[in-house]
Amino acid sequence: MCKFIDFTRHELDTADEMKVELTRLARSLPGPSLEQVMTDVVSQLENDLGLGDGEDSGLATALAVFLQPQLRSVNLSSTFHKVRLHPQLRSNCSSTVHSSLSSLKYLSHLNLSMCATNQALLTIAKNCPNLISLNVSCSDELNDEGLLHLVPKDSEGCANLKMLNLLKVWQLTPKCVALVTRGLTQLAHLAYDRFGEMMQCMENKDDALKLINFDHSYSIYKPTYEEVCAACKICPFVSELKVNTNDESLPLFCVLERVEHATIELDGEMKSGTEMWLQQSGLRLRSIDLSVGHDITWKQLLHLAENCQNLKKLKFTGQNLIWDQGAFSEINVAFPRLEELELNFKGIQAIHENLLKWVLASACDSIKCLKIDGPVPFICDTFIESVFKDFPMRNLQEFSFQKARQGQLTVQTLRLAIKNCPDLQRVNLSGFTLEASDIDAVRKEIDQSNLNIKFFVDPA
Repeated sequence: MCKFIDFTRHELDTADEMKVELTRLARSLPGPSLEQVMTDVVSQLENDLGLGDGEDSGLATALAVFLQPQLRSVNLSSTFHKVRLHPQLRSNCSSTVHSSLSSLKYLSHLNLSMCATNQALLTIAKNCPNLISLNVSCSDELNDEGLLHLVPKDSEGCANLKMLNLLKVWQLTPKCVALVTRGLTQLAHLAYDRFGEMMQCMENKDDALKLINFDHSYSIYKPTYEEVCAACKICPFVSELKVNTNDESLPLFCVLERVEHATIELDGEMKSGTEMWLQQSGLRLRSIDLSVGHDITWKQLLHLAENCQNLKKLKFTGQNLIWDQGAFSEINVAFPRLEELELNFKGIQAIHENLLKWVLASACDSIKCLKIDGPVPFICDTFIESVFKDFPMRNLQEFSFQKARQGQLTVQTLRLAIKNCPDLQRVNLSGFTLEASDIDAVRKEIDQSNLNIKFFVDPA
């Protein structure tokens, strides 16, 4: 933080004087510039805390300095998520944030994840009329009483709120969320994973909401046809579906005729019900995240490809992919518009090499992100070389092969990817066997070529 004092060209004698001078400098900055400075400084302080004992008071002071009226966007999610703060420091930071809210009258985006309280939402309702997006997820001190403050009443409330995140706020009831959702007439996206229960609490079921998402992933959702029809009537504009259900119930969601993005966690096996849903809804889908706790056959994957020709993003999670080698040559359809492919399989023989070749045969020109997580015994430098030769992925920006057998991927594959993919930005090295000297050498080559590629390793 002391770097900012250099602008004043004089020395300060005490910590209080330094804080005053920093506050003056913060107030003189335009809103966007202050947001960037705040992000950089707070991030550095959080990194320092992560290396220490979590008791440094500089973080609370920084928040007090930078939370100024000209701010339009404040994201404090990492402050309370990134490191485990000392209880007293956590309390000081929360108090500082809450006391500053009354002055943030131009605020449009606010993230109070893990630190929202009833009093904080009351302050927001009184002083932040321009708020568009609010995240209060994981806040243990927030309940129905506080959430109701957001509903416009007289001159208070957040009438312009369009996005609200309530995930993992355990003290909220579906009935209260239903009341608040009705009261916030501009609300378009609600992050809340108990929609099914909320819909049952809705009054005025003939009045449509503007919500574009439907999420019931908190528990297994097995609605009746009448319940889904009622939900469709209340939320006719839903384009994002996230649901934990079973094969028998999934076809009921075909009544949501605008869904383009689906996240489905299937309880049980993938059977005829899933196939029926794909037949009726698949052509509209632009992205699908399908998780199945059982094996998946190549015929089921082929059925998905036949009915979802407009997919741009596919994430598939399962146990094993049962591949029929003899039938491979008969397959002439895949995903011609696919930009992102993520396969997560857990079985010993999870993924067959022809699966990857089958997808890339039609999508190599469009694919931007390729992630394979699971046992992949066929992955090696030679295989990757053949893939790049047969399917040049010129638009690839990110690729990752996790849990590959040790020694399969070396610096040869890394250099090959860099050479063949001019737009490459991120590479996950967790599936590689690399010495530090290998990485340093590649970094130098990248710098000399003026490329911007980040190497990262996902946590185990």
